[in-house]
Amino acid sequence: KDPDSPATSISWYPAQSFITTLNALTGTTFRLPTEAEWEYACRAGTTTEYYFGDSSANLSDYAWWDGNAYSAGQEYAHLVGQLLPNTWGLYDMHGNVSEWCNDWYSSSYYSLSPASNPTGPSTGGLRVLRGGSFLRGGLALRSARRIWNNPTSSEPDYGFRVARSVTSGEVDDHSDTWIGATPVTVNGPPVAGRIEMGGDNDYFQFAATAGTTYTIATGGTTDTFLHLYTTNPTTELASDDDSGPDTLSQIVWTAPSTATYYVRVRHFDAFADTGDYSI
Repeated sequence: KDPDSPATSISWYPAQSFITTLNALTGTTFRLPTEAEWEYACRAGTTTEYYFGDSSANLSDYAWWDGNAYSAGQEYAHLVGQLLPNTWGLYDMHGNVSEWCNDWYSSSYYSLSPASNPTGPSTGGLRVLRGGSFLRGGLALRSARRIWNNPTSSEPDYGFRVARSVTSGEVDDHSDTWIGATPVTVNGPPVAGRIEMGGDNDYFQFAATAGTTYTIATGGTTDTFLHLYTTNPTTELASDDDSGPDTLSQIVWTAPSTATYYVRVRHFDAFADTGDYSI
């Protein structure tokens, strides 16, 4: 199959087998997302019916669904990433392929579940899918819409999306889209703590004290850019380019006020997860 095509006709159990093999090959903890994680990622901070608004009038700009796929004679899943993403840079959260989640299904679970990060019932007979697909109507693609089926079911529009568990000191990477990052506590220069990150763009935040000078630096074997922002990132305060591999990129900066500031690290070439960034 084309590597940009979603895997389809997949039941819940082969999805788990794939993830087990992937983890063994990479030494990383991938998994199916929980239903709550899936919806959080889909919404990308929105509260509307879809991540682009309440109206389905523009659904075909964002999703492969019955209206622009199945009923249009395209009775198949499409290549990923062809339509518009949500504000976190995630494609095809609405439509194309219904995605298995890790959770057992229960109609009453969320009336009793923890308010923060619910992980689903401990037992059940059906598993949850989210997102809708190329053969479903617009209502089935809403951010909150739940679908469920026997975990042995492998319908032609069933597939999955993996999540990766992160450990303390790591942050998620959504390319050029800003996301909330793991806080790094800074108690004044110099700071001994380091965090390991990977991906093309990494983000972290730190609490700075007014009048204190900080050195924000990268190391490693790749070209890097550092960008320092006020918030989310709206105003760039400083930046630095290391101007070549195997050199240091750093910003020496004095905080104008006591606040939380944000750093983006952009790196290029073949960069492994062993790059060190420090404040």
